[in-house]
Amino acid sequence: MLKTKKYTLQLPVQLVETAMLQTRQGITSTVRKALEVVAAWEAYDTLKKFKGKYKYTLNYKEGRADRK
Repeated sequence: MLKTKKYTLQLPVQLVETAMLQTRQGITSTVRKALEVVAAWEAYDTLKKFKGKYKYTLNYKEGRADRK
């Protein structure tokens, strides 16, 4: 299990309630999900830099050949 630490946060009530409605989760799960999204932004930004710059030659028939 991951190591955890307890924090006290002051957050706008409306923002928390809206986020909890979207996630259909409690406060801890909602905040955890938001932090995961923020942490993933760097990876997304790195991948965006490669958009349209990488040429691949794999076709779907070759990809399916290894399933047999």
